[in-house]
Amino acid sequence: MTEQPIVISVAKPLWAAWSMGEELANVRGQRLTQASTSELLEALSLHEATLQKTAGRAPEVVYGLWMEDRYSNPLPITSSGVVAGDDYYVCEETPEEAQSFAEYLRDYAVNAVREELARR
Repeated sequence: MTEQPIVISVAKPLWAAWSMGEELANVRGQRLTQASTSELLEALSLHEATLQKTAGRAPEVVYGLWMEDRYSNPLPITSSGVVAGDDYYVCEETPEEAQSFAEYLRDYAVNAVREELARR
């Protein structure tokens, strides 16, 4: 039997803000030391390109959360529909909190990759 997608309504208003592209999200954390130098440089390059495309993107109201199955990360549902799965979003209770936390996560991931590159 194939699992059906799960849609969760939100009890109180949430806001979604773009944090980082999938490549950067994939190399941060434990995988950071295992990734090759070229993978790290590519992740940074793709992140910078995406950051320029998304510059000025305001946080969006979240109407619900979508999950492919019970093991997947929840994706925010906004007025545009389900946010694309190739971006990493954070949800918070105010637009300012969402933007601030997204910037924190992005800066943390970028700095970790840069430190790993400098260490090499």
